[in-house]
Amino acid sequence: MKVKEIIVKSLSLGVGLAVATLLIAMLCHRMSYDRCYSRPQQIYQIRTHYSQQAESYDYDNVSGAVAPGFRAYVPGVETATRWTYIWNSDKFIDEEKNVLEGS
Repeated sequence: MKVKEIIVKSLSLGVGLAVATLLIAMLCHRMSYDRCYSRPQQIYQIRTHYSQQAESYDYDNVSGAVAPGFRAYVPGVETATRWTYIWNSDKFIDEEKNVLEGS
């Protein structure tokens, strides 16, 4: 009986420590992921939101001309870029039509 209690306590402690470590790691990552930028408070993301037949949709990307349009017509925009999600792909296509593949 005593051996079972020791095993249960050890497993409980191990699982608790593992979960705590994962939560701390996630918190540290979320708090520091954008610290590589010198002015993160000046980074904005433009998203698409539209409604169709009483349903609303949100997307993380916008049409192709939005980034250059913002750069040209909105004062204070220093640089702009856009990305297009390619479904189930690890490819990235830049403005010069170069295809970059991830691993």
